[in-house]
Amino acid sequence: MASVKIVLAVQDEQYIEPFLHYVSQSEFAEQFRITAFSQWQAFEHYHLTEEEVADAIVAEPMFKDKWNALSGRELPWIILSEEFTGSEGDERLFKYQSLPVLLQTLSDQLVRPLARRQVRGSPTSTEVIGIYSAAGGSGKTTVALQMSRQMGSEGNKVLYLNLEAVSSVSWGSSTQQEGPDLARLLYDLKAANERKESLQISPAEYVNYQVHVQAEVYEPLANMDEMMEMRHQDMQHLLQYLVESARYDQIILDMDSYPSEATQSALDQCDQIVWLLTDDSGSLQKNSRWLSHLEHSNKEQHMRWMNKTVFIVNRYMGNLVNDFAFTAREELATLPYIPTWKQLKEEDKLQISPIFQRDLMQLCYHLSGGQQTPHGESARRRSYE
Repeated sequence: MASVKIVLAVQDEQYIEPFLHYVSQSEFAEQFRITAFSQWQAFEHYHLTEEEVADAIVAEPMFKDKWNALSGRELPWIILSEEFTGSEGDERLFKYQSLPVLLQTLSDQLVRPLARRQVRGSPTSTEVIGIYSAAGGSGKTTVALQMSRQMGSEGNKVLYLNLEAVSSVSWGSSTQQEGPDLARLLYDLKAANERKESLQISPAEYVNYQVHVQAEVYEPLANMDEMMEMRHQDMQHLLQYLVESARYDQIILDMDSYPSEATQSALDQCDQIVWLLTDDSGSLQKNSRWLSHLEHSNKEQHMRWMNKTVFIVNRYMGNLVNDFAFTAREELATLPYIPTWKQLKEEDKLQISPIFQRDLMQLCYHLSGGQQTPHGESARRRSYE
């Protein structure tokens, strides 16, 4: 397992001691090497004399502010904030969340990417990006396909994976081929798991390449029951197999709105979640109720998801009418409404709009680790509260 080096910098020693104790007694002991500081002088001396840069500096804002003022040396910061919202460009985690959730988030952000880099033997890694909404008709498939094409056009190796129980895409008879496909892959994975073996067949044997999507795709399952009967472990095995193949730079998941066991498993395994909202009361009520239910029934899972989620107002028309307060964000990113897409046919789902592509490129840049926020036109909450 990959081991990452973390420097923890918190002024309160009563925060540090239980943190280190919990790590040493938990499954995270093999994942993290932690050096902790409570005083600025010791922290500064360590980083000015230590040649090896930590994988992450997990610290209170004071340490970063002083470092930026006194040193030009760049460090990989993750800020421990006493508030849920952070300033633009910061990687922030809520300081007082439970330690299992905080450490799992750090594991998702640091350990998994490092393990993938070791598998691939290069600085790149497979990112699993889920396109999700609790309300159907939010434009998930269009956004997922457009994002796949955008990332593919930039030279990335992309897989578009439709996980809807009732798929809204079909690649047509011209792409049908005899032999392996998603249904066959799921069967082979289950058979290998029952034998307690790993599947040795390459993903290349199961996919088609779609030129207009600039990504590899699976033909949607013809039998709805195959997707509806998927359980947590089935989805986990599928995504692990695809990631560990080291074949892709990005896997774009076009997810089902119904929060089934398989859907929740996929959300757990996503590195990033693009959560689509639309400015209508019905859609917002569904998303709000689902998030509220999750927060009260499984707070740790809710916090894990929120730590890797960006909320997008899709089909944005220039101003917001409804209340988006449940997102707990100062700003919402947006993708514009394209009137000509209102009556899209299947073959037109990848129709190009320069305005949409502009904002989608900003979103993709943000997801790939750029410092810009993924906003098209600003959609600040204060404009409608």
